[in-house]
Amino acid sequence: MNLTNFENMPDTKAAKYAEPVLYIIKRYGVDNPIKSHQIEKILAVSGAVVRGAVSFLRENGCAVCSGSRGYYYDYTGKETKKTIAHLRQRAQRMLNVANKLEKSI
Repeated sequence: MNLTNFENMPDTKAAKYAEPVLYIIKRYGVDNPIKSHQIEKILAVSGAVVRGAVSFLRENGCAVCSGSRGYYYDYTGKETKKTIAHLRQRAQRMLNVANKLEKSI
């Protein structure tokens, strides 16, 4: 999958590192994921930059998946469905917390 418009990305570290992060993650599959701290070490960046780059990539349709063992690329689409379900579950939990906090004010 090619990413387009890299030249038009906002000047943030996450956007700047999206392409190198993708290059690294594409070498890993569900059976051999790479941990964030390994990517951080390779690129000499923080975990926040790696997470931001992954978010940017996902927002642009790249099949970057993750699990408890790390990040990996999904060439089949099967694993992406699991990541989507996990992201939706996390989003629902955050929404539930926000709603409870809202009731407290």
